[in-house]
Amino acid sequence: MKDVVDGRVNRDNIPRFLKRYANWVCWKGSKVPINPKTGEWASVKEPDTWTDFKTAHRAYLRLRCDGLGFVFTPEVQLCGVDLDHCRDINTGEVTRWALKIVKRMRSYSEISPSGTGLHIIAQGKLPLTRMKGKRAEIFCQAGYLTVTGWHLRQTPREVRKRQDELWDLYAEVRGVPGMRPLFPRA
Repeated sequence: MKDVVDGRVNRDNIPRFLKRYANWVCWKGSKVPINPKTGEWASVKEPDTWTDFKTAHRAYLRLRCDGLGFVFTPEVQLCGVDLDHCRDINTGEVTRWALKIVKRMRSYSEISPSGTGLHIIAQGKLPLTRMKGKRAEIFCQAGYLTVTGWHLRQTPREVRKRQDELWDLYAEVRGVPGMRPLFPRA
């Protein structure tokens, strides 16, 4: 069965856990972050350009933005995983390699704004701000990830603690499967 993704933010499906943080921005066009309070550009390095979820969602509607985004910081101890070009927009079918990552992470997963990718958000931390591999990009202590609320069926509806799974994905994206961290895990 195909998931319907219409381009709007489905706020009811966004986990309450994420909504409690004031790390929200809007975005327009090619995912340029927008300050929900002013309508000007936002910066992932300037917390005064972010806001709470309710304010960001109202601004998304009022400013006619294309979507919402969540800014990752060391304080929130969350990581976002961006999987591109892994979902058929017409059938909703997800590639085998992406399903393997989604199943292993077992945390909140959603369809990206394009409808052709997936995002996973999990609790945990890694010694990086952003890392891009062939198939996956990981955001942890900086950067932002768009959030659609288009929950991927048969995945948890909540953000779960997945420290070990994040370490394993980190090692794979770095190209060193089985690598163990050089410092203790959180």
